[in-house]
Amino acid sequence: MLEGVHIDDHVVMLTVPEKQAFSRTGLDVEALENSAMAYEKWKLATSLEKSFGLAALDGKGYRKAGDLEFTAWGTEVRSRPGVVGTASGSG
Repeated sequence: MLEGVHIDDHVVMLTVPEKQAFSRTGLDVEALENSAMAYEKWKLATSLEKSFGLAALDGKGYRKAGDLEFTAWGTEVRSRPGVVGTASGSG
């Protein structure tokens, strides 16, 4: 599992078989829940509207599914071809 925090951003990426990518349990979910509790404890600002994948909540407060493709901190992740690197178009 890779994890990082940058000022007000928390990104978690867990490498699992594709059939497990949409599970709402696991180390990645635990990391997100621990982060949310810490942000709340220390009264740190969050930007839930920027959340995606398992970090995003639906209208009822349930976690959404994980994402197979996303860009975070200028890094593009595309699961199916197995590519992680500088986002396309960023010089």
